[in-house]
Amino acid sequence: MTDPDVAEKVRVHATTEGDNRNNKSLKTIAELEGDTFIVKPYQRGYKWEKQQVRDLLNDIWDFKAEINENNKKVYCLQPIVVLKEKEHRYELIDGQQRITTIYIILSYLGGCNYCIEYETRSESHEFLENKIRKDNQTLLDYKDTNSVKAWESFIKNNSFSDNMDIYHFVCAYCEIDKWFNEDNNEHEKDKFKELLLNQVGVLWYEPWNEEDKKSGDVNKIFRNVNSGKIPLTNAELIKAYILISKKDHDEQMLIAREWDAMEIMLQHDDFWYFLNPKKSYINRIELLFMLWSLTKDESKQRDGNAEDQYSLFRKVQEYCKTSPESSLWNEIKKIYNTLEEWYSTDEMFHLLGYIRATKLKEINILLSDWKKTTKNDFLKKVKTVIIEKVILKKELDKLDYSENNNRSEISNILLLHNILSLRQKSGDNDISSNARLLGHKYETRFRFDLYSKEKWTLEHIHAQKERQNTDPEQMKKDVESTLNHYKRIKQLSQEDEEKYKSFLLSDSSLEEHYKEYVDWAKTKESEDESIHKIGNLALLSGDINTSISNGYFDEKRDKIIEFDKEGRYILPATKNVFLKYYSAEIDNVYEWTRLDKENYKKNIENTLHNFMEEVKEIKDGIK
Repeated sequence: MTDPDVAEKVRVHATTEGDNRNNKSLKTIAELEGDTFIVKPYQRGYKWEKQQVRDLLNDIWDFKAEINENNKKVYCLQPIVVLKEKEHRYELIDGQQRITTIYIILSYLGGCNYCIEYETRSESHEFLENKIRKDNQTLLDYKDTNSVKAWESFIKNNSFSDNMDIYHFVCAYCEIDKWFNEDNNEHEKDKFKELLLNQVGVLWYEPWNEEDKKSGDVNKIFRNVNSGKIPLTNAELIKAYILISKKDHDEQMLIAREWDAMEIMLQHDDFWYFLNPKKSYINRIELLFMLWSLTKDESKQRDGNAEDQYSLFRKVQEYCKTSPESSLWNEIKKIYNTLEEWYSTDEMFHLLGYIRATKLKEINILLSDWKKTTKNDFLKKVKTVIIEKVILKKELDKLDYSENNNRSEISNILLLHNILSLRQKSGDNDISSNARLLGHKYETRFRFDLYSKEKWTLEHIHAQKERQNTDPEQMKKDVESTLNHYKRIKQLSQEDEEKYKSFLLSDSSLEEHYKEYVDWAKTKESEDESIHKIGNLALLSGDINTSISNGYFDEKRDKIIEFDKEGRYILPATKNVFLKYYSAEIDNVYEWTRLDKENYKKNIENTLHNFMEEVKEIKDGIK
């Protein structure tokens, strides 16, 4: 089992009369008919992954084998904890993941017998009611929910549905459909529904009365509910602490909506990976509290790694003993608004994104710098940091790939060249972050989200062929590749072509012929002293680099174009290189010549020089 909520289930023999001692009873799913479960703002969203849904389906189906007509055994899930508001209406304190998953399964099978409402996330409730429960067949058009394209297509057709609850609803629904339609239809829907309704149950707890709830004892509630189970995150504890501490319902609802809006924005990878935090978070809003925490202790120059699991939550509690929760929340909103402003401005986005990608400064240090100065002075300082740490004292002609200590410097310069090229193209356009995410094309913005998910390596544009093959098939591929290349550039005589093609047909003396071919190939290739210089280097993701490494320029070019057509992320300057964008003459698209290298290097130099001039002009008071 992959999830404690599923793994820690118990199977008991019981009748549906239940056991009402200590406000606890056993209820079958059928007995939940007509109930409405209310999910309050302090609750986490729906988070179950596909495997957890599949585990639950498998466990229920496997349980069928233990049942016969004379057996009233019930498959009992982990408890759900509720607080009764009125008849058939319950606040769902714990068990949201299980109750929601069963809701989706029953809806897939023809209809659920209970309802789920969200006090603040109304779009989640509407989606469950209108899509999952009533119009669920259209969801199956988006089965490949691991695909970014599939989800983008879904959002395009259902723009109101762009939140993390709904993403997981759709994933769960499609996984349920997949499970029921595999293994030659072994899983019979009618039998499964009968089993789920009548012989699957939950332990039903109502452990608090109204007095307990009104007391707002957050620690008591969460210690009791979460004891021995899935640990809540710092963000979930903080959210519950802030919201339950608020007595005014309207204020509680406002904070919950603001919280959800920030979380939704932070869940967009384009925004998140522009910030490029050191640490990943289940609830990404936790980063804002971590940054807030660091502003309270500036001696810690980092954006993660708390001393223990809940030190951040405890720091919030300590702060709120002497300051109101509204003060804390206002500080969090200021941090978020600053990050959102950086993201929404092209110049900030590209320069700060570069600083984070190269780890020149931590986010909390940037925030501290921002608070101490004007926007223009902050930009000047950012540019100065990049120039001093990346460009100054770096003579491009002396940087050499064969020197290991040069490689990171070359990579940083090439990344900067990519970003500055796009920055020049896009200008300094300020548009809202939502507009960017919902409609803005990416062509004029660097994709820090895609860049952060790959390992990037230096690729030789024109490679020095290494012919040390011992495998017969590799020998033949090498010969064929070389003949095709020289034929393309019209440097292969008919005599040589026929001679070396005949080698491909000879297995008995292939090794001897191959040595002769290697000697011939060396005569076609002159020594190139610039092969390890920056004019012959580009950034590629590691797996693409491996797949095209050691090939001729024309072979690499063809493969780069294919990868680009497949939707793989090719850095803009790397794409320009293989399309000969920087070359003065493009009559020969099959070779990367000495002139091509010089033109490419000159473009890098000019781009960096223009960037340095910006700072000079600012310092001179021209701008």
